[in-house]
Amino acid sequence: MVDLADAHYPISIDSAKGKLGWTPRHTLRGTLPEMVTRLMGDPKRWYEENNLTWTDALREEAAASRRPT
Repeated sequence: MVDLADAHYPISIDSAKGKLGWTPRHTLRGTLPEMVTRLMGDPKRWYEENNLTWTDALREEAAASRRPT
């Protein structure tokens, strides 16, 4: 995901409303805290559910973040 972090995807909700009659049911501001909570609670499952690659480096990082300091 870090590789995609600086990618620019121009998005216009107004365009989607006009062309498709579509409006979002959720906002990023409202949804992001829940996404972070789920990611931190079970990173491997979160990666799998979102069709992302779970690597050994991510596994090690997740394990390290759970160790007491």
